[in-house]
Amino acid sequence: RVGDTVDLLPRRRTTGPSAKPVLRITQTRWFINEHDEVPARLWKDARVKSAANCAGCHSRAEQGDFSERNLRLPR
Repeated sequence: RVGDTVDLLPRRRTTGPSAKPVLRITQTRWFINEHDEVPARLWKDARVKSAANCAGCHSRAEQGDFSERNLRLPR
């Protein structure tokens, strides 16, 4: 349903006249809330590299599947 997915999309929001718009999904409230349990060391792992590398943990990211059942966290 469209109403359920609207908050998943990055938005070009500003909070004031001099604020920069949010252009990256990794900066959205949704992404931050979904990934709040990911330890900082994991973002720095050579297999993950950064929050922008979805396939580092989501094994089916290239197919657009980010479900937790296909989540593979490097150990």
